[in-house]
Parts: sequence; structure tokens; C-alpha cells
Amino acid sequence: MALPFAYADAKYMTEWTNPDGTKSKSPATFYSMKEAKTQSTPKLLSWECGMQEHVKWVNWEIDFEKNVLRSWWQNHDSGDYKPSTVDKILSAKDGSIRVQGYLRDGKKVDKDKVVVWEFHYPSDPSATSDLYSIWNGNKHFFKYCKNTTPVQTASTPQPAVRQIGHYANDKRNRFIGSYKDGGASFEGYWVQDKSGQECNSLVDGSRFYGKAWFKMVSEGKFEGRWGYCDTAPIFAWNGHQVAFTSDVTKTLSSKQQRVKIQKSLNFFGFNAGSPDGVFGKKTRSAVGDLQSCWSSLDPSGGTLPASTEFGVLTPKQSQFLMDSFDKAKQQYSKANCFYFATLL
Repeated sequence: MALPFAYADAKYMTEWTNPDGTKSKSPATFYSMKEAKTQSTPKLLSWECGMQEHVKWVNWEIDFEKNVLRSWWQNHDSGDYKPSTVDKILSAKDGSIRVQGYLRDGKKVDKDKVVVWEFHYPSDPSATSDLYSIWNGNKHFFKYCKNTTPVQTASTPQPAVRQIGHYANDKRNRFIGSYKDGGASFEGYWVQDKSGQECNSLVDGSRFYGKAWFKMVSEGKFEGRWGYCDTAPIFAWNGHQVAFTSDVTKTLSSKQQRVKIQKSLNFFGFNAGSPDGVFGKKTRSAVGDLQSCWSSLDPSGGTLPASTEFGVLTPKQSQFLMDSFDKAKQQYSKANCFYFATLL
């Protein structure tokens, strides 16, 4: 499970055991300073189809990272020659993309010969899949297709050693270390300007520090251990998320921004209804669908901002969505979840 406060502001109530056995409590705000991006394999879908009426075989490859559809063809009378084409993806939705000619046989297609057409495929590729295209209003089927989509390897975030967050209502009380297990746990040091024990070495410029770790044990809850200096962390420490203002209806400064968020959601295929600036059930549902998209594409939250509450945008998510909308609409008339795959 990705750490909820690893990539967005979130407030937690923490409780820890002191060396004398007494308990202490304090609200704590954690925030991320993480910069390392997740490296992942290209997002590809591919098929090989054969023995059609006009085509001996064809290989299709959708590359959402490069935003193109590539194909290699062999007609019945073309021998071993395999002419290739590259089409730009104009828009995409689940199981269907709209493309236009870009390269043919390695040469750029003349402007007067550019054709816009549709390619339809199964959104969940099986071992054998039927595909079809719509070209000049006519539907062309491709049967006997074998799914050749490469197996995707798991994304592995690179560890980042830096300030992760602060605690006890003081930004000088900080965590220095790195996230582990895709963001589900933290290991490093707590550092303060003063504490109950001075150490011989320095960590982040201070001699008052100790080893610490914590891990998420359920949604919104964590547990861990802490200690002094470089000794093993033995004292208990845990916490749970408390209410904090992240609802975009409260944090946005104007109706105009709320309308833009709704327009952005609609543009990317998440139906928020009429962009009237009122965040009702439909808008919250659209936000949830967007968050599910981001989570499926980037589970660690290395590039796409992670969520702290389903159906509610954090300020960081709101800004990222609007910025993506401004950029994408310069190239496309509409888009969908696949657009965000190209950002990874």
C-alpha cells in the first residue's frame, strides 16, 4: 500500500512511548520532499493477425509512451517485404483510439494524404483477440489475432535520502531518510535541534538525532519505533490520520477554478457533468475515477500525485490536473487515462 502522506500534505495524530515508559501525544504534519521518479517499462499493447482476405499478416503495436500506433504489413502478393506505418494518436478511450497518418515506409505522409481513422481493440487483451478499424466510414475486421503484448515489469522507485517530513508542530523536528517498499514504509533518522541525548556524530547538521522507522498497517494508520543516536530503535511510536482540509471545494479560491477542474475532468473522459462550479455527487465520482486512473498507472506516486481521500482532490492534485488540461488541449480535442501514461 502506498504511503498516504508520502506525496501529499496530511495531518496525523502521533503517540509515542518515552524512555521512562510514559506516553506523549502530538499532531504531526508529514510532507514529501521526494524527487526521484519511478522508472517503468514503456506502455505497449501489441497483436499479430494473419490470413485475412487482403492481408497475409499484420502486426499492430500501440505505444502510449510515444503516443503512436505502429503497424507492419505483408500483403498476399508482396513477398517478404514488410511496409510499415506510424499513426499519431489523437485521442483514446477504453478499447478505442483515434489516429491520423504520420509516417509510411519511413517517409512523412503528405498533408493532402493524411487520413483520420479509428482502431478498436479489446481493453483487456486475451490470448486471441479480434480487432477492427474504421477507415473512411468502413469497418475492417482483423481476426486470428494473437496477443503479443510484452509482460510489464514492476515499477521500482529509486530511494531518495532527504527530508521527508516534520512532526510535533515544529518544522525543525524532521525525518531524514528514504521510503521503502514502494512508499509503504520509511527508514532513517529523526533529527531535532535539542533532545534528551546528544550524539557523537552529525545527521543533517545536528547531534540530536536517532534511528527511526515506520510502516503503514492500515488505511490512515502507521506504527514504528524510535531510539537515540545510532542504537537500535526500541521505543514505540504510532499514529492515525486526523481530519484536515483537503476538499477542493474549500481550498479553491474561486468558482472559476472549480469550473476549470470540472472542464478538465470532462476533457480527460471523467464525466463531471455540466461545469457549473458546484461539486456534487457526479463531480466526486469523476474525481474518484481520475484518482483510480492515476493510482493504476503510478502506484508509488512518483510522478502522478497520490490521493489521501477517494473522491476528493488535494490542492496538489487539483493543480496537476489543471496544468495537464492546459497542456493536453493544445494537441488534442479530448483525451483519457492513457494521456497520463505518456507522462511517466
